[in-house]
Amino acid sequence: MEAGGKAGEKTSRPELTRDEYIRLLPAAKVQGKERLYFIIKLFACTGIKLPQLQRLTIEQVRSAGRNAGTSSAEYIPKILRMELIEYAERREIASGRLFRTRSGSEMDRSNLCHEIQDLAEAAHVDAEKCNPRALIYLYRNTQKDIQDSLRDQVIRVNEKMLEKEQEMIGWGRNLP
Repeated sequence: MEAGGKAGEKTSRPELTRDEYIRLLPAAKVQGKERLYFIIKLFACTGIKLPQLQRLTIEQVRSAGRNAGTSSAEYIPKILRMELIEYAERREIASGRLFRTRSGSEMDRSNLCHEIQDLAEAAHVDAEKCNPRALIYLYRNTQKDIQDSLRDQVIRVNEKMLEKEQEMIGWGRNLP
């Protein structure tokens, strides 16, 4: 059941667009919220879930971009991995969890949602769209769009190959 709906009824939640996500990043940067900048990027670029993010270590980031020890082992793109390593160096994080609160404890879902929503006005994005769930959903939609595009390309290439074969050796063609 979706939030706000009756049993068996789905209510639509506003979806974050790629353009809106892109506006969140400079808003975080302008406000000096480097940790939040990287958290937003990780949600949107890897689909990582909050419990995995809370356990993410610098060692995992360094190890070929795979979050070893997580159930879904999301891939961290090379460019993001390099940024995260530089972030850890600036923060003097040589080992252990990459993201912690000032007191060193685990990040809280509610506080993290509020932090992301605080960027909404500066980014000109509806605050309802500014949460980890929307960022993860953006990742999934982006991956689906890429896969659909690749599938279409494979079909077109296959059609061209078959047309070429038909031209070369089709039944109606006279062989030399």
